[in-house]
Amino acid sequence: MPTHCVIDALRGPRHTALPCALSVIILLASLVLPIVSYAATQTRKLRGSAKDGNELLYELTPIVTRAYSIVSVRNMTDLEKILLTSASTILGGVIVFVTGQLVSKFLIEPIQELRKAIGEVRFNLAYYAPIIYTPISRDKERSDKVYDAIMRNSCDLLTKADAIPFYRFLPRRFVLPKQNIDSAAVDLRAITTYLHEKGEEADSHIGEVNKRVERIQRQLQLRPLE
Repeated sequence: MPTHCVIDALRGPRHTALPCALSVIILLASLVLPIVSYAATQTRKLRGSAKDGNELLYELTPIVTRAYSIVSVRNMTDLEKILLTSASTILGGVIVFVTGQLVSKFLIEPIQELRKAIGEVRFNLAYYAPIIYTPISRDKERSDKVYDAIMRNSCDLLTKADAIPFYRFLPRRFVLPKQNIDSAAVDLRAITTYLHEKGEEADSHIGEVNKRVERIQRQLQLRPLE
C-alpha cells in the first residue's frame, strides 16, 4: 500500500485507520519473514546432523552471519545504501504517523467526546434549571424539550464511555470511574420521570429531584449550581 494512501486513509473516518495499520504490519512482516525463514530452515537441517550442543552452535554461526548479510549494508553499493536509508526513513515516518493516528482516533478523541458530553450535562442542568426545580413553570412543550435534552445526555454518557477502549485500565486523571458515568446516566433518566408532573405531586418529588441532581454533580465532578 503506497505511503500517500495510508496518510489519506488516516485522515478519513476512524474505521479506516485499522486497515492502514495492518498494511504497515504486513509490509514489515514481508521484510523480516524471509530472513527468519532462511535461518529456521537451516537450523532444522542441522538438528539432525549436529552431534552435540557445541557443534550445533558452531554450525549455526555461518547461518546467522548469512541471515545478517541479507540486510547488511557492507555488501551494498552506494545507490543501494541510499535507497535503503530512504526506505527506512519513510517507513519509520509512516509507522510513527500511523501509531499517532491510532492513539488519537481510538483514545484521545473518544476521551474528548466524553468530556464534551459531561459538559453538555452541566449546560442542560443549568439552562433548564427553572423547569427542573420549579414545577409551576412547566408546561407540555417545555417539559418535552427538557425531557429530550436530559435523555440525550444520559445516552451520550453511556455511548461515549463505551467507545473508549480499555476504559477501566485508564488512569483516573484522564477519565472518571466507569461506575460514576453509569450511575450519572441512571440519575439523569430518573429526573426525566418527574418533568411532566405538576401540582402537589410535583412538589412532593422536588426533594428527590434535588438529590438526583446533587449526585450527578458529585459523580461527574461538576461545580454545584449557585
